[in-house]
Amino acid sequence: MSDLSLRRGRAPAVAGLLLTVLIWGTTFVATKVVLREVPPLTLTLWRFLLATAALLPLAWAERRRAGGKLPWRGLLAAGLVGGCLYYGLQNLGMVYTTASKASLILATIPALTAALSALTLHERIGAARALGVGLSVCGVVAIVAADRAATWQSGQLSGDLLIVASALAWAGYTVLGKGLQRRVTPAVLSAATVGLGAIMLLPFAGYEALRQPLRVPSPAGWLAIAYLGLIASTVPFLLWNRALRSLDASEAAVYTNLVPFVAVVSAMLLLGETLAPLQLVGGVLVVAGVWAASVNALPGAGRRR
Repeated sequence: MSDLSLRRGRAPAVAGLLLTVLIWGTTFVATKVVLREVPPLTLTLWRFLLATAALLPLAWAERRRAGGKLPWRGLLAAGLVGGCLYYGLQNLGMVYTTASKASLILATIPALTAALSALTLHERIGAARALGVGLSVCGVVAIVAADRAATWQSGQLSGDLLIVASALAWAGYTVLGKGLQRRVTPAVLSAATVGLGAIMLLPFAGYEALRQPLRVPSPAGWLAIAYLGLIASTVPFLLWNRALRSLDASEAAVYTNLVPFVAVVSAMLLLGETLAPLQLVGGVLVVAGVWAASVNALPGAGRRR
């Protein structure tokens, strides 16, 4: 591809990444809205079923072109870690904590991925990346501990810890996916993650339904569910991969640092949430740590929402 073609493709790629960040950032508000009416694991299941329906045609087309055997063990692990655990723990955590805090904690994913890849893949972490991981951890501690009274009284600590576990799950999925991406196409991997994740969630969502009888969501609830399942789980995937045709993966990953900013602003405007001064400091530490840890980061270390 010529330099002129690359320059012409850069502006649409950046615009696509900005739209991706906007969608990812607003998923926290949409999730919080639906959780007022739908139990967390049931919401995860519904989102996965919609996302699977949207991604299957793309996965089927790519599968027909690529051929070969599918690595079912790896795909099952992807469905468990990147589907069932990541989204399930995230939605459970957001029952107890705020959308703002959840987005700031999840912003540590690139740094956690760098640390996990060093431990499991024996990749060199380097001084800058080690500093970034340390800053991100300090930021999370500040976010969680900023308002100790509210955290203990409202059960937010449990929610915060579930969000931390969710972030670790996605870091594990990213490391796992690094090997799978050499064997299956992106659409196949994404469809398998949400499709197999939905199957794994069925018994948990069923138990949830027995404990808490379902009620029909409001029109706003249905709209948020459709947004999470059909838009937030498919459009960013397409825009992200299209952007990688014109931009380096490390450059594209930098844009994910804007997700917590979008999430916090949208939560303040739409949900009336606020952040304590120490939480703002923690958010700055997290973003600074992610920026440092993203130097020569793993391809694909960005988050999916």
